[in-house]
Formats: sequence, C-alpha cells, structure tokens
Amino acid sequence: PWIWLCQATGVAPCKGVGESEAQPGGKQLSSLPMLAKLMSFLLLGFIRLLTGAQARWYGCPPKAEQRIYFANHQSHADLVLIWAALPHELRSITRPIAAKDYWNQRRFKRWITTAVFNAVYVDRMGGKAPADAATAPLAPAADPRAPLVAARQSGGSTLIFPQGTIGQHRA
Repeated sequence: PWIWLCQATGVAPCKGVGESEAQPGGKQLSSLPMLAKLMSFLLLGFIRLLTGAQARWYGCPPKAEQRIYFANHQSHADLVLIWAALPHELRSITRPIAAKDYWNQRRFKRWITTAVFNAVYVDRMGGKAPADAATAPLAPAADPRAPLVAARQSGGSTLIFPQGTIGQHRA
C-alpha cells in the first residue's frame, strides 16, 4: 500500500517539538522514555513488515519543515500507517491530532498517544462533559483550537483527519 503525502501548508523550517504533555498534577506521562522508544520501534517494524507502508511524495520532497498532513480516517491503523511511512526525521516532528475525550480515557491510551506519537489533544466537548451541558449554566467554553495553535507555534508538523471521527454510519 502507498500513502500519498502532500504539503498543505508550509511555514518556517521546523525548530523541534516540545516535551510531551503533562498529566494533571504535573507528572510526566512519558516517565519511561526507553519503553516509548521500544514501543515505537516495535510498532514501526511490525507495520512495515505487515503492510510494506511507504510514502510517495508528490509536489514536495520529504523535508523536515513545518507542514499539515491530512488523511481520511477509517480506523486507528490510519495513524500508525502514515506514521510508519514517514522518514524518521519527519516522524519525530509530526504530531497527530487526537480527540481528548477518547484518547485520554485510559492510562495506556494516554501513554501511547503522548509518549510514542506525541499527539495534540483536542477537546471536542469544549471543556464540558456531555452530561453537564444540559444542567450547568452556560459558561464560556475553552477554544478547542488552542492546542492546535500551540502545536503549530512550536514549529512541528501536524497530522489531521478532517472528517473527525471513525465508525460513524453514513446515510
């Protein structure tokens, strides 16, 4: 399978990506960096062996500069396949956009998205839990784009799946 990558937006050359996000309370999620590197290596080898994923670059060479990558989202394998197809220097600076309400639920999901993939969480609920929306008085919601803006300002690239979620039935 081939993954076609194209530059959507180019800005200044990448200066690097910041540290992984901290848990509430200040503890680092990536407290085991060697385990994260091992998981990264194993995932990369497994996916490349299983699928032979590689990228075809049209309209832009694979350079370590700030870009926005976008793709259709059919399963969780989409992220891993695209990530495995990127050269090492691009994998290390490309941050996938992930739904905070889904990927921050369990400790393992949170660890793999932050320590291995360096994901940027987007709060699809606007800072409110769904149950609170009906009973709580209206309060100004946090800007869900703020983490995206911060990620772009850090100089890294982002990987976004525009249609949002997977598994929705289509009419």
